[in-house]
Amino acid sequence: MDHKIMSWNIRGLVHDSKLNAIRNAILKNNPTICTNQESKKEKVNENLIRSLWGSNRCNYIFVASKGASGGIIFMWKEGIVHMEDHLLGAFSVSIKIRNASDNFVWLFTSVYGASDSGYYNQFWQKLRDIRILFDDPWLIGRDFNAILPADERNIPDGALRNRKSFRAFVNKFSLIDLPMAGGRFTWTNSQQQPAYQILLLQGLDLV
Repeated sequence: MDHKIMSWNIRGLVHDSKLNAIRNAILKNNPTICTNQESKKEKVNENLIRSLWGSNRCNYIFVASKGASGGIIFMWKEGIVHMEDHLLGAFSVSIKIRNASDNFVWLFTSVYGASDSGYYNQFWQKLRDIRILFDDPWLIGRDFNAILPADERNIPDGALRNRKSFRAFVNKFSLIDLPMAGGRFTWTNSQQQPAYQILLLQGLDLV
C-alpha cells in the first residue's frame, strides 16, 4: 500500500483562506485521500469539492455538521482507490477501500470525537462497533478530541476519564500510534493564552 493520506481538522470551512489552504496542501502533496474534520458544513456539493480538490477528479462522501458543530468531508482520488463499502456515523466516516493496483482491501476511518462529556461513552462505543462490522486492516485518522500521554498538551487536560477510554480503545484493537514528524503540536485553539495539543493518531491494525 503506497498512498499519501492527508487528515486535517480545519475548524470550519467558513473562510476562503481555509479553502485555499486545503487546496494548496492538496496541490503540493498530491494525496490519494484527503479528509477534513470539523467542516462546519451542513451541505457539501460538487462546487465545494472542486474548490478543495482542484481540477483532478475525485469521489467524496461526507457527514453533515449539526449547525456550526462537527462535520467530516472524505475525498479520494478516482481510479486509484475504489470504495467497496462505507459507514456514516455521528462521529466518523468509514470507507472500505480496494486499491486499484493490487486489489488490497483495507478500512480507513476519519474521526471527529465527542467534545461534550455527555457523549464520551457513546463516541467510544460507536468506534468499537465499527470493528464488529469490518475486520479489514484498519487505519484511523484524527481528531479524537482526546489525548494519550499528558505531554501531548501544553496545559493540563481535565478529561482523565476520556483519556482512559482512549487508551483502552487503542489497547483493545492493538492500534499503533504513529510517531510525529516536524512540529511538537498539531492544533491550537488560538486564544489569548492558547492551548496546544497533538490531535493526530493514525492507527494501523494488521491483526
